[in-house]
Amino acid sequence: SPASLYVFPRDVTGGERTFSAASATLLFLDDNGFDFNSWIRHGLGWLRPAEEEERRRGVQQRIDEVKRLRQSAGAAVPPAAGDGAAAA
Repeated sequence: SPASLYVFPRDVTGGERTFSAASATLLFLDDNGFDFNSWIRHGLGWLRPAEEEERRRGVQQRIDEVKRLRQSAGAAVPPAAGDGAAAA
């Protein structure tokens, strides 16, 4: 079944975004009961491809750092008693 995703640019990087639409499109939407307030309030934010890639790299770096911290913390923890290690 078809689905529509209404996007609205969000100010995610601290800079002002420009949004443009054809007046005929806006008139059509208005004539057909489109709720512009809901669209702006609840529309899906979006990023340009370069911004998305930058965000993905940042998230991946944080994931990698957490993995490294977990590995180093796991290596520094001595074996617990009763974990199957032979007693001397």
